[in-house]
Amino acid sequence: MKPHRVRMTHNLVVNYGLYREMEVFRPKPVSRDQMTRFHSDDYVNFLRIINPDNMTEFLRHLQRCESSRREMGSGSGAGGDRVMDVWAG
Repeated sequence: MKPHRVRMTHNLVVNYGLYREMEVFRPKPVSRDQMTRFHSDDYVNFLRIINPDNMTEFLRHLQRCESSRREMGSGSGAGGDRVMDVWAG
């Protein structure tokens, strides 16, 4: 969920007192193999290498790829492939 939606949901839960009726489950660390059961290898690799210091560089690449996709009139293909190339290193 997007940060705004998370905050809004949290505020609703707290203000209506629903938290008193809830059981909180905290996520446990999982291995790479466990992550790839639900997510693609490319996405797991991306999560491994992204950090606040290099985030703007990735955003620039994603914006360029989005522009390329719009110019080509395609929702996937060459633009999306370039994003995966950037993530893989």
